[in-house]
Amino acid sequence: MMTAALLAVSAFGATTINYHLANTYKFGAAPGGREYFDYTTLDLGSRRLYVSHGTEVLVVRADTGKAEARFPG
Repeated sequence: MMTAALLAVSAFGATTINYHLANTYKFGAAPGGREYFDYTTLDLGSRRLYVSHGTEVLVVRADTGKAEARFPG
């Protein structure tokens, strides 16, 4: 019983996720002159990143960083 528990702990501990910075994209200041991002959501199917940026939502291609659309307000 103890051997099975140790094997389970060892298998669980062996799975680690390593994150790394793949790209950096710069965007201009949000309305009001402040540059910050409140929330981000990635749509894996369309490879688009939706970013709330001040009082607007910015739609960005995740692979290139190109802004595709801005929704103010």
